[in-house]
Amino acid sequence: MIDIKIVNAKVFGYDEDVNCICISGKKISYVGSDKGQQAKKITDIEGRLIIPGFVDCHTHLINLSSSTVMLQGLDRDEVIEKMKERAKSEKKKVVMGRGWDESQWKDKSYLTRDEVDSIPKPAVLIRVDGHMAVANSKALEILKMGDRKDGIIREEEMKLIRKLQWQSDEEIRKSLVDAFRECFSQGITCVRDIVDKRTFDVYARLMNDELKPKVRLVVYHDEFEDYMVNEKEFWGVKVFMDGSIGAKTAAVSGWPEKNLLINREELKTIASRFWEKDIPIAAHAIGDVAIETAIQVLSRREDLRNTVEHFELVREEFLSGMKKLIACCQPNFLQWSGKGGLYEQRLGKEWLSKNNPYRLIIDKGIKLAFGSDCMPLGPSYGIHLAVNSEHVVQRINIDEAISSYTESGAYLCKFERRCGVIVKGMDADLAIFDADYLKNTRDKRPFATLLEGKVVYGSLHAG
Repeated sequence: MIDIKIVNAKVFGYDEDVNCICISGKKISYVGSDKGQQAKKITDIEGRLIIPGFVDCHTHLINLSSSTVMLQGLDRDEVIEKMKERAKSEKKKVVMGRGWDESQWKDKSYLTRDEVDSIPKPAVLIRVDGHMAVANSKALEILKMGDRKDGIIREEEMKLIRKLQWQSDEEIRKSLVDAFRECFSQGITCVRDIVDKRTFDVYARLMNDELKPKVRLVVYHDEFEDYMVNEKEFWGVKVFMDGSIGAKTAAVSGWPEKNLLINREELKTIASRFWEKDIPIAAHAIGDVAIETAIQVLSRREDLRNTVEHFELVREEFLSGMKKLIACCQPNFLQWSGKGGLYEQRLGKEWLSKNNPYRLIIDKGIKLAFGSDCMPLGPSYGIHLAVNSEHVVQRINIDEAISSYTESGAYLCKFERRCGVIVKGMDADLAIFDADYLKNTRDKRPFATLLEGKVVYGSLHAG
């Protein structure tokens, strides 16, 4: 028996003759024209568009915690004032903020220790990329870094902040549950979440009836333990090849050689360790030096769906060496690729029109999977930027962008037999948008999101 029959629909990937989807249990049981089939529930969605549920292939969901002050989109003074306001009401010992971005301010210098000392409680303000932070004197004393005159904390030192931010596993659990709801509100039904060991263990203890997207977990390679492979949600390990452009720690030609955190021989050793167990590797590589190193090593094992994460400063000649490596990219990073944006500020004009070359990646036959890195979470935002980029090497069409956020993502997450496309037999993971979605996706949220046939956001009723 058909449980749900959706009629008067537009279906992504099909012509206008296909206007009906039937769901039986958790699965899609029919895609085609409406033939008058009987169902327990029949819903007319009045010409709205149905696409596969989005697969966000690179998230850090605990970063969406409501206990963290969100600072994205604020100017310099607003950042400090918002942190002061939270300090007055915050019960926790340390006030945490995330998302400030000096590249969008008139004064493009980093926040300083002196500025954040005006916050009356211990405070740590994490930059939008998560690769650096600034702390005030009270927080630096707790971190035993009181001699840090500028208050800046970078890269490996960022691990120290985790202990301040998450004082209990229950806080992490609540943050994840809140993040799952936000995913559904964006049409996301599957995530590949990048986590530390502690968060991995919290995931493992989530109740089976906890409503969450399909999940694959990637754990930092230096925190991996053998028991993790027995968890069904385990995907593989992440290796940091470099830092970020915003923190000036990416491994870019002409930048300090120390920015390459792992050289070719070291990566070979790490890869061999995990490949012996058939564990795939996700290599964080942003600068061209890091990307070239990652490709040279990870392309040697073609059966594991190894990835290069971010893949921003790509020289065209690198692409021929990708083989079956997957490029896991963040189209929302294009917010910094316009004239005067972060790429031009940090790198000059050389990379202004060549960063994040999605057009070249697809044309070379390389699988392109999209993720958000939670900067911000929201596939519609990233898709809009990729489709409307002013730079030819970045710009792709709407079908390609949606497929990178659905079908390619499902493949990367090893869910290609369950989701990513709308065909009979697949899980009914669906996002329903207004009819004009393909013309303008920016900041659009779905009318409804279904996970395995269950409405997890919005409503199927058009009224």
